[in-house]
Amino acid sequence: KQWYQRRVRARWASRFESVRAVKDRQMELIVYLTKLSLTGDKTSRSTADGLLSRVKTLEFTTTLILWEQILTKAYRVSNCIQAKSAELTTVTKALESLYKYLDQIENNWEGILNAAKMQAELAGADKTFKLAVRRNLYCYSGRVRGQNIDEPSKERVFHASVFLP
Repeated sequence: KQWYQRRVRARWASRFESVRAVKDRQMELIVYLTKLSLTGDKTSRSTADGLLSRVKTLEFTTTLILWEQILTKAYRVSNCIQAKSAELTTVTKALESLYKYLDQIENNWEGILNAAKMQAELAGADKTFKLAVRRNLYCYSGRVRGQNIDEPSKERVFHASVFLP
């Protein structure tokens, strides 16, 4: 049992720490990939260009912010649950708080978006949505196919791709 608890803690910690490291060093990552795309061999330049085209997007930065927030909460709850002195009521409250947090995260879209835009500015990344992710938005719009609907903004399309099944 003790071996399992250490493995679970390490797994959660590594995911949490990895996302936080990418977020904290996004600017360095962009600089390195830019340098590699200009000076590396043909394969390195191609790979760096592909990665750079994604890492610099607001979509990537927003996803990074979202995952950092989710994993931070999950990491704290995981540590609470795995504490040697954890009681059933404490575990239940911790899990309920995680569930409520996940249930309410979509309502905090503006906060996530503002944090992502601030992060993008610090990292030298794009501050507007660029990627055109197309989905069948008719099934989420309440309208039937064939009716005219306004073209959704790239932000709205990204929001739908994150929060809709």
